[in-house]
Formats: sequence, structure tokens, C-alpha cells
Amino acid sequence: DPEKNRLLEALENFDQVWNNRFLKYVSVLLFINKIDILAEKIARGRDISELTKKYPDIFPDFDKFNPSASEKLQFLEAFPYQDTEPRKKSRTASRSDVHPDTVKTAVYIKHLFMKIVKGELNLKKRITKQERNWHDEHSCEYFYTCAIDTNNVQRVMNGCRTLIIQNHLRRFGII
Repeated sequence: DPEKNRLLEALENFDQVWNNRFLKYVSVLLFINKIDILAEKIARGRDISELTKKYPDIFPDFDKFNPSASEKLQFLEAFPYQDTEPRKKSRTASRSDVHPDTVKTAVYIKHLFMKIVKGELNLKKRITKQERNWHDEHSCEYFYTCAIDTNNVQRVMNGCRTLIIQNHLRRFGII
């Protein structure tokens, strides 16, 4: 649907997958992709404030949202450096080449998906009521990704490894 917002559509699709009874035991890797394009849009003056006005139930607190230092750092570590920037690792929650609104928006979007994971954001009415422990048998790991960043492959592999280990430990009652 060309009229539908892509973020809203992605949230609805994720909600359907995460809450699908046939996928109750399947863990999910969530890739928050195209963070470079998000940065370009924000640099051109676009933001999600229009969505917050149009869908206040889904995007209620963006203006008041303030990501933690660790969330900022996690995003910045995933964001690709420009060719002019040195590629040294920094443990600070800011970078001169990334606008603070880009970080805020990306972390906010991650929070929206994690609200679905925690059952705090329901985009569709459920036919059947889910038990409290509905999602105890699967987990969701998220990654900020960018198609031009070759280091993403390593993050994906580490994420897959983590999920496989967690699922085995859970299955054998260790966690």
C-alpha cells in the first residue's frame, strides 16, 4: 500500500510474527535496517513527529523520550563511519558525524519493537487471549544495521549464535 507509512507497516508485520501462535517457540532476530537512510532523512529535516500526531496511541511519547547513554552507544557503534572519519573505537555516547535526533529516533523505533516483544504495545485485537507466559519460550535480539557496513555480517553471526545457545539452555532448563 503506497499510502501506508513503512514504519507503521513494519511494526504491524512484526506484531503479527511475534504473536503468531505457530511461531511461539521461534526466536527472532530483528534488524533495524537502513540506519544510514534514517540519518539522511533527519538531516533533510524529516522526523516522526507527523506520526506522533496521526497515531498517538502507537507513538505516544517521542517528544519526551530520552535514550540512555548505553542505548546511544549501542546505536553509534552500529552506525557506519564516514570515509573522512577515523575508524577508532570510542566508548562515548556521541559522535560529531551523527545528529542527536538520528540517535533518538533510532532508539525510539527500537523501543517500539521491544514494546511489542514485552506485550506493552498491541497493534491488533487478538481473537484469543494470550497467557502471561506466552513469550517465555522464545526471545528477540535486535541489531541496528546498514547495508553498506560490512561488519554487519559479524553482528548477525554473533546474534544467531546467542539465540541458539539461549534456546538450548532454555530447552534443558538451565535458564
